[in-house]
Amino acid sequence: MPPGGTLLQVMMNSMNVPSKRSTLEKKLDKLILALFATLFTMCVIGAIGSGVFINEKYFYLGLRGRVEDQFNPKNRLVVTILTMFTLITLYSTIIPISLYVSIEMIKFIQCAQFINNDLNMYHAESNTPALARTSNLNEELGQVEYIFSDKTGTLTRNLMEFFKCSIGGEIYGTGITEIEKGGAERAGVRIDDDEDKRSATAVHEKGFNFDDTRIMRGAWRNEPNPEACMEFFRCLAICHTVLPEGEEETPEKITYQAASPDEAALVAAAKNFGFFFYRQVLP
Repeated sequence: MPPGGTLLQVMMNSMNVPSKRSTLEKKLDKLILALFATLFTMCVIGAIGSGVFINEKYFYLGLRGRVEDQFNPKNRLVVTILTMFTLITLYSTIIPISLYVSIEMIKFIQCAQFINNDLNMYHAESNTPALARTSNLNEELGQVEYIFSDKTGTLTRNLMEFFKCSIGGEIYGTGITEIEKGGAERAGVRIDDDEDKRSATAVHEKGFNFDDTRIMRGAWRNEPNPEACMEFFRCLAICHTVLPEGEEETPEKITYQAASPDEAALVAAAKNFGFFFYRQVLP
């Protein structure tokens, strides 16, 4: 009886990962099979012809002594079989075995030299170059005509930045959001978004792109609603599932790991407002 774990539905429904083969390899396999069939046909025709038309006029073979002791042309079956193996050896060069080796070498060079060193696929923010994990499907990239996707992050950057916020009905944050830009473009209104106009308190890091002197650098304490501001920032710092990484003695150097970029942006915003999340206490 098999182990109990193998009887689970998940295990029974699981299948081995199939080997991915490109269109070129599939066509090449068909071509090789056709060449094998051609080789076999040529050898069969040649062997049968040798058995049918052979006679005792074989002086060109250079045989010594009695010919019948070394080669009996009357035994046509033996002649046919021996000729079959001879022709297979002679005609086997039509099978391009080295073609597979050449294709694999070209694919390896394509991955190691071209794909991995392509600057158009280099991610500057994380200093991460492209990495080709397999070379099986290189040629498929040039045959893509349509891409269907419904997953956020596949065709978009899936980037979340803390740009503006509303606390107690008061909107904080200068600058123009992408939504405002899109609305202005549809309305035919031109909006100037000059980065040089940002104040000295502006902070721009991953997930945080905020500028408003009213609440930056602790200035929120002078606002008409400081309690609401404190509660807002406190909620940003504690209502999440983010994991902190870094030393507690230097909270400003702590980095956050989050499954959602939205949560990471909110926690980064709380840190820049002075509410550092540096440790998670489990009950």
